[in-house]
Amino acid sequence: MDIYKVVVGRPFLVRYCMGDAKDAQINGVEQTLAAPCASAPSKPEVHYLMCFFHVVENVKKRVSSLSNNSK
Repeated sequence: MDIYKVVVGRPFLVRYCMGDAKDAQINGVEQTLAAPCASAPSKPEVHYLMCFFHVVENVKKRVSSLSNNSK
């Protein structure tokens, strides 16, 4: 990420990241984009957003497993 600062002249800071709710993706974002580096020594705050498509798909999966009385 420090090469970005050399080329662009400012640190690479990500405020928002969107993906699904897989632990591997969330951990990857936390370890890379939210990790301190030479160009941004303090840990920046990154908001991890869940993709709306994946939210809807997860709701459908969970609702389909409910009994008709619960729906």
